[in-house]
Amino acid sequence: ITSCHFSADDRLLAVGTQDGSIVVYDVMHSKDLEVISAHQNGPCRCVRMSHDGQQILSCGADAKVVLWDWRNHKPLRIYSGHFISVSCCDMALQGTRLVSGDSHGMMCVFDKETGKTEQTLPLAHQKGIISVSMSADGSTVASVGNDGKVSIWHVDLGSELMSLAAAIESAPLCCAFSPDDSKLAITESNGNITIWNVVAGCQWYMIPGAHKGPATFTAWSLNSRNLITSGVDSTIGLWDAESGAPLMKMQMKSGPLTNCTISPSSTYIASGSTTGTLSVSNIPALQKLMPEPSFLYHWMDTHENKQMVPLFTRLLQQHPYLYNIQDAQGWSLVSHAVAKGNSDVAEIILEVVPDKASMGLISAIPNTQQYHIQLDRMDEDSDDEDDYGLGKGGMPDMAQRIMSVSPNVGGTMVSMSNQATKSFVAKAPRGRSFIGTSMTKPRNSGNSIVRPQKSAGSKFLRPIGDIDDSSEDVETSQLPTRVKSFSAQVKKMAVKVLAEKRPLDNIEQMMNNALAMALNSKSSKCV
Repeated sequence: ITSCHFSADDRLLAVGTQDGSIVVYDVMHSKDLEVISAHQNGPCRCVRMSHDGQQILSCGADAKVVLWDWRNHKPLRIYSGHFISVSCCDMALQGTRLVSGDSHGMMCVFDKETGKTEQTLPLAHQKGIISVSMSADGSTVASVGNDGKVSIWHVDLGSELMSLAAAIESAPLCCAFSPDDSKLAITESNGNITIWNVVAGCQWYMIPGAHKGPATFTAWSLNSRNLITSGVDSTIGLWDAESGAPLMKMQMKSGPLTNCTISPSSTYIASGSTTGTLSVSNIPALQKLMPEPSFLYHWMDTHENKQMVPLFTRLLQQHPYLYNIQDAQGWSLVSHAVAKGNSDVAEIILEVVPDKASMGLISAIPNTQQYHIQLDRMDEDSDDEDDYGLGKGGMPDMAQRIMSVSPNVGGTMVSMSNQATKSFVAKAPRGRSFIGTSMTKPRNSGNSIVRPQKSAGSKFLRPIGDIDDSSEDVETSQLPTRVKSFSAQVKKMAVKVLAEKRPLDNIEQMMNNALAMALNSKSSKCV
């Protein structure tokens, strides 16, 4: 099996095979629906199912890139431009663009509906291209070549935006954009997984030794929260995408794995192997075999430490990543222990969990933050539209964000401070107002919090610089008790965050970062 890909409703799975066929597999009823003889004189290298589940994109050794009506076994469109084996292809989540790469290092971008070639990069790589991934908006493409190079390309300009050769330690094998376009996952021949922050232009984190031997493939969940990887060691890894912490590892008995995919709802994981075996795993069914985090916390809280240490040790032997498993609200065992301030349970976890273990908390927050500012159109007149230099629909496209190599596209970078958090409403042109958050030092006493006004009909998000907080539109309210120190402010902030009252994403990230550092120190006193 060379490739597999889920439909948007989780029901169907498109599978490419070594004999050039495409198999449409019904996951719900565990049976083959259709078998299409798609490519001649060689394997079907890659398949991608459309979002409506009606079409399948495939490429193969016969130099063809084809869009299929799989129910009628008919090609809807054949995209011309390659003259040798096409090894990989991908479709954008939004829009109509698709991309393909061949074994001569040439990459082509087509319009799915018209078949027109929108961009051709004849020398994208010095050797064959083995993996391509298109951003959700279709503005950028990431590619991996046999020349050991990983590149990110601007589709419209046909130019290389970024080369990631210095970020990887061995030969890259596969790349995949996260659906939110914020990260790029890269698998390597030494088993490492590298996660690249696309907007900031830096490495987010690395998972060293994720697999014993080459990590062959990677894929993201639709919500960008989870990442799965496959390797020649016949294992599939499920990872927390924010921290890189392992959530689950599954040992397949089907031989070395060539590819993997996760369904949009994160219910199923599928993998294909060199032996021709397709494996489909039900994640919720596997998680039912593990203790639920909140139940496990209360169970540990009702027993004494001496009693719990050997019991928790035995549990970890059965479920090695139990401390990272999350409940329906996204809370792990560690989250429950810290939220309730239970030092006894935290001490048990720290004593039993191995020193090299990676706990599922954010531990790699960049120095600059993306500030989301809602733009509200106050006037009814919309004749003269102005996107303020942003992309279609008011949102900056992926290419513009990467070119800026900074989270502050279209505005001034917001200054960071460890002082109190304030919200603001600022004047904007043409009767519009910016509503958002800014981390700035209070001018007056530290006991005032400025609350944002509610907005209706927000148009788009846009970062902006520091705004004068003396505006007449700003409303302030006093805290019930005077906050006399920064330490007290942090404690109040921590209580709000851990009580799930999280009005600002950046505060949540800062608190998780501090929590992760404390846990990584393996000091129960620090925690």
